[in-house]
Amino acid sequence: YDKAISIQPDHVEAFNNKAVSLYHLRRYDEAIECFEKVISLKPDLAHPYQNKGYAFLNLHRNKEAIESFRACFKVDPNYYHCPFKMAEIFKSQNNQKEALYHLKLARLSIRNPLRFDAQRDTMDLRSIDREIERLEKTAATTSHNCIEKI
Repeated sequence: YDKAISIQPDHVEAFNNKAVSLYHLRRYDEAIECFEKVISLKPDLAHPYQNKGYAFLNLHRNKEAIESFRACFKVDPNYYHCPFKMAEIFKSQNNQKEALYHLKLARLSIRNPLRFDAQRDTMDLRSIDREIERLEKTAATTSHNCIEKI
């Protein structure tokens, strides 16, 4: 990829492929730099933001991961994996309210009739619905326990 980039320094696909390769080699900091270059060259592409978010996740940099996932979802609201991943982050931080909000956002996005991939999306939708149900039960139990303590 470096040869292609040296010949054409604004070659988006070369930078993106290099970034993905670095990601798979677990060289996350370098991958992030390349994803940032892709974004600077073509800011209307959603997937580099998402991939950058995954790289940040692997570095345990949750705040930056959330920022990247938000940017991806802003560019293309059909990327339902972004609010889903944000929900996982918020859940790991015991922020059930934000987790539930982002799961519901993912559900709305996945149901977009313009992007629906019946087989894959149905499986993902079931997974999202199960997680929403779990979080709502947890929230109800927590509220009930708080009332009992009063």
